[in-house]
Amino acid sequence: PREGNVTASEYVAQDGSEVVVFVWGHSQQFGERQVTLPLRGLAEGTVYVDESSGATYSGAYLARQGLTVNLQGDFDSRMMHIVRSISQ
Repeated sequence: PREGNVTASEYVAQDGSEVVVFVWGHSQQFGERQVTLPLRGLAEGTVYVDESSGATYSGAYLARQGLTVNLQGDFDSRMMHIVRSISQ
């Protein structure tokens, strides 16, 4: 849902093995560049990997602290693909 100057959509696989997050920035105000998005539908005791950066997160962290997304300039967008770690 739209919150402030950002719109985001989250799609979670039925088995919770992966999630795709789309984030669209609108006009930025006052140098606002980061947004933190709590994710839903992931297993809290599971480790997930951001496919583009290689960063790892627990499902609990993503649900409570959220995924931080950096946007640069007006109308920037990002797509993140986060998958369940196979090393569990």
